[in-house]
Amino acid sequence: MGKKRGQIVLSHAVAYVILIVIVGVIFIMGYRYIGSAKKIISTSELLSFETKLSSDIKIIGKDYGRFKKIAYSLPEKLNEVCFTDLGKKSEILTSKLISSYPTIKDSIGSDLKNNVFFVGNVEKHSYNAGLFEINHYPYFNCFKVNKGKIEVGIEGFGDRALVLADFVTSLRLDPSRETTLKSADGVITLTFQQGTSASLAGANVDRISIEMIDPSFAPVNYGGSDVYKFSPSGAIFSRAVELRIKYNPAIVG
Repeated sequence: MGKKRGQIVLSHAVAYVILIVIVGVIFIMGYRYIGSAKKIISTSELLSFETKLSSDIKIIGKDYGRFKKIAYSLPEKLNEVCFTDLGKKSEILTSKLISSYPTIKDSIGSDLKNNVFFVGNVEKHSYNAGLFEINHYPYFNCFKVNKGKIEVGIEGFGDRALVLADFVTSLRLDPSRETTLKSADGVITLTFQQGTSASLAGANVDRISIEMIDPSFAPVNYGGSDVYKFSPSGAIFSRAVELRIKYNPAIVG
C-alpha cells in the first residue's frame, strides 16, 4: 500500500514537471510569436511609409507651385527620419551637425544614392525616395518621430520636389516667466530669465529668432558648431541671457 502511495505521489510530481515544461514552452513560443508579429508589423509600416513618401515626392514634384503638408505614420521604435539633398553633398559633409549622424555621413561620403535615413531600432536604415531638394543650409534635416508620426512639407517644382522644414525658430519674450529658445537642430539654447525685456534703437523687441545659415563666407572650419544668426541683430536685453551649445564629442573631443 505504501509503495502504491509512493508511486502515486511520484507520478503526480512527474505530471507537474511535465505541465510546467509544457507551459514554459508555450510561453516561450508565444513570446517569440509576438516578437515576430511586431517585427512584421514594423517592417510593413516602414515599407508603407517608403511607398507613400516616394509617391508623394513624385506626384507633387511634377505639379509646379503645389504645396502639401503630409503626416506619415511610422514604426514606434523609430526615433528620427532624416532627409538629405544629395545635390549638396559637399555642404552637408562640411557641416558640423552631420557629425552627430556618422552612419549618414559615411553613406553620403561613399557616394551611395540613398537620401532618406531611419534612426532607431529598425532593420532597414536608408533608401532612395526620389528626386528632391532642401533649400536651406545644412541641406539635410531630421524629423523627430512624435507619437508614431512625422509631418513633412512638400512643394512641387515641376521637375523635382522641395522638402520643407523649419530652419528658423523663434519665440515671443514673456517677462512674466522664464523662456527658452532652441535652434532647429537643438544645438543652441537661449534662456531668458523672468523679467527679461529687449530693445533695439529705443524700440521694444518682443520676438527673438535663431536661424541656421551657410557658413561658407566665414572661417569656421575649426568651430564647435555650425553658424547661427540671432535676430534682431543689435538687440539689447535688460538681463543677462544664458547661451548654451550642446556638446558634440565628434567635433570637440
